[in-house]
Amino acid sequence: MLKRNKKQERTSAYEKVFDALSLPKTAAGLTTTVTITGTDSILVEGYRGIIKYSDTLVLLNAPKYIIRITGADLEITEIATEYISLRGVIAALEYTH
Repeated sequence: MLKRNKKQERTSAYEKVFDALSLPKTAAGLTTTVTITGTDSILVEGYRGIIKYSDTLVLLNAPKYIIRITGADLEITEIATEYISLRGVIAALEYTH
């Protein structure tokens, strides 16, 4: 039998409440939504913070993984607690644990 730690149990309980109330999980910071428009614009909702930022690499902390965006001339166009918007030449988007 797999053991779950307290953080996993707490997250699971939050997910159940949000599901029962039909609330978006991004509002609770439980999930991340990534929207790419063309090859030059990206919106990440539900991220938790910036790990690294340069004009060729952006690493974002998300609830369950790290988001790695690579490209050229990357710049933050808008930033808020709930979302971050970037533009530039987006070459790749990766999710890692």
